[in-house]
Amino acid sequence: MQIKDYPLKSSPVGSDLLLLQDSSDNSYESAPISSILSLVPTGTNLKYIQLLDSRTSGTAGGSFTSGSWQPRTVNTVATDQTSQVTLSSNTFVLPAGTYWLDCKAAFYLGNATKLRLQNTTDNTTILLGLSAWGFNSSFDSINFLSGCFTIGSSKNLQIQYRVSGTNIQSPNLGDAVSFGVNEIYLIADLLKFS
Repeated sequence: MQIKDYPLKSSPVGSDLLLLQDSSDNSYESAPISSILSLVPTGTNLKYIQLLDSRTSGTAGGSFTSGSWQPRTVNTVATDQTSQVTLSSNTFVLPAGTYWLDCKAAFYLGNATKLRLQNTTDNTTILLGLSAWGFNSSFDSINFLSGCFTIGSSKNLQIQYRVSGTNIQSPNLGDAVSFGVNEIYLIADLLKFS
């Protein structure tokens, strides 16, 4: 059984135990949440930011452009504990600081796919995501981009994608499930450490 197979507790407390899976031998150990939190440097004032590509129920994510780096749609600041994030035309501005990013994005018929975090102020790549392959079939693939980075001043940033697929369709950047709630095709969770 993998950690992902266990039930999720919606309101954990510091004395609850976390199940830890060793990456080398698949052994399991437990640790109290409070001990994990103790690994965060003291004096750190963590701030949480969540950015989304969110559409109304039944609305697909749009078609992709193949062969070059393109901005992924980021149209919603769902949470901003810094009160400093701005968003315009898929470009978001973060204040100076050190961040952890965990981003996931859906692709349909993308073939070779990759994400990156691009500093468009300085035209530099900050992070590269996993290289992935989503075959020409009837299922979505999820791409991942994660890592720690520091910016010394406010920067314009984009989550960008590149695909090799040529089967251009409206759900290339996310296929609607039409459950009566918003369709989410990209989630970018950021923790600001300083």
